[in-house]
Amino acid sequence: NPDYKFSSWMYRIAHNEAMNAVKKNRQLYTQDIDTLPEFSYDQHIDELIDRKLLNKDVHGCLESLGPKYRDVVQLAYLEHIKYEEISDILRIPTSTVGVRLSRAKSLLKEICTNRGVER
Repeated sequence: NPDYKFSSWMYRIAHNEAMNAVKKNRQLYTQDIDTLPEFSYDQHIDELIDRKLLNKDVHGCLESLGPKYRDVVQLAYLEHIKYEEISDILRIPTSTVGVRLSRAKSLLKEICTNRGVER
């Protein structure tokens, strides 16, 4: 579709391949995304992500997120892609991108806190 960016198309292909690999290795995942608890949003997590996302400890925390949250965080913070393009890549509504990113930040905060990662 010429209305979409080429990069969105490439990310979509990469995303689909990654999801196929995850499905093949499902038994490696011990926690299902739907069983993760909800946490309230804390604006301090923005500072944590901005300062330490490239830090090794935070990358370890990021790896603990389920794919649907990890994908949004990686596209938004590591690839610096706008919500609209993330929406195209993941084929989800733009509002869902924001919701997943907010939930992912809360989960990252909880995971990093449990692991003793300091701000």
